[in-house]
Amino acid sequence: GMAAVIGVFRASALRAASARCTAAQLAAAQRVLPVPCASDGGERAAPRECAPRRGHRSHSAGYSPKRCSMAAAAGRPRCPTRPFGATGLEMPVLSCGGMRHDSAAALDAVVDRAMAFGVNHFETARMYMGGRSEKDFGRSLRRYPRESFILQTKVAPKRDPKKFRSELVSSMANLQTDYLDLFAFHGVNRTTELDYVLREGGCLEVAQQLQKQGKIRHIGFSTHAPTPVILAAIESGAFDYVNLVRTTPSLPATHPSTCS
Repeated sequence: GMAAVIGVFRASALRAASARCTAAQLAAAQRVLPVPCASDGGERAAPRECAPRRGHRSHSAGYSPKRCSMAAAAGRPRCPTRPFGATGLEMPVLSCGGMRHDSAAALDAVVDRAMAFGVNHFETARMYMGGRSEKDFGRSLRRYPRESFILQTKVAPKRDPKKFRSELVSSMANLQTDYLDLFAFHGVNRTTELDYVLREGGCLEVAQQLQKQGKIRHIGFSTHAPTPVILAAIESGAFDYVNLVRTTPSLPATHPSTCS
């Protein structure tokens, strides 16, 4: 289904503002950016320019995939784009997320519809559907020229950088790609995970080595962390972008959590 590119900021701007950024301000920033996310039950309204045109019927009211595909081919409607963090990429304000799907055939239909309307950012993670999400996206996206879409996956940092490298390389194989446009450390939710990334000889160095080899273009992180952990990650200067899903100010920075 459609997922959201939510809470993506230019890291340098956040670093400059971090000293005066409060949990309330960070939460307010998030409220400006979210759009519907079928994969996690989001119900917020889409940006106006992404909404159906006046008179455009919903699927339940006789929506015609053929008519909409023809409209997209004619150049309307198209999903607008925004600059994505410090990557230089023009990102559609809607993304096609891979947390779950019913079948490979269903994913093909979603990918085709997304591409038709200019939603060409596909975001998944190694843990989604036990790895099936990456494999199904890899198979489905091979039907399109590689340069026509923005591909992102996420892998959780590990205590053992060798294990992390093995999993990241395996994820790229699942996706049947020679390079990732975007890679995110998945679920940097505690200082523990952040240390796995930033410590000398840690997971960041592994990702940067792959970046030098042309296998990763931009490195970021995803998080549900308390504000202090998010700001510590930003202030490190190590990342091109942040996938900021939500803040949990009441959750201690050392509280056990899982990636999502």
